[in-house]
Amino acid sequence: LVENRETKIFLIDFGDTMERHAVIDHTTLECSLKFRHIPKFVDIKVLQELETELKSDESFSKDYEPGGKLRSDLVNFFNYFKVIRTLSLPFQQDKIEYFISLFMITFRQIQYPGLNQLYALKSAEILSEKIVSDLNL
Repeated sequence: LVENRETKIFLIDFGDTMERHAVIDHTTLECSLKFRHIPKFVDIKVLQELETELKSDESFSKDYEPGGKLRSDLVNFFNYFKVIRTLSLPFQQDKIEYFISLFMITFRQIQYPGLNQLYALKSAEILSEKIVSDLNL
């Protein structure tokens, strides 16, 4: 990580360096953790519980604790996601911006067989419901 505080430039991946909205980097990191590193054997209903907790606007607060009974390993992932989301706050005007970016990156993950495609599909469904609700569509 190279940081220049005067110009607000952050380089985190030299192999894919380009100028784009910083929230995309945050949501890409979140998706990478979800669909590559959470074990595929975790029941999809358990993963949907995680996604339900993550669709809360409060998940951008480092003090937020999940209300359900998440498995301890998933609580660890949940805490990683809170850190990513908290760090994304200065780069967004509204949390819906993060959720829309997250939906787009998540939906894209469905096509990759090396990832947890079913989890990506269910996550995209939950995110789309959140976005439609928040935008009052």
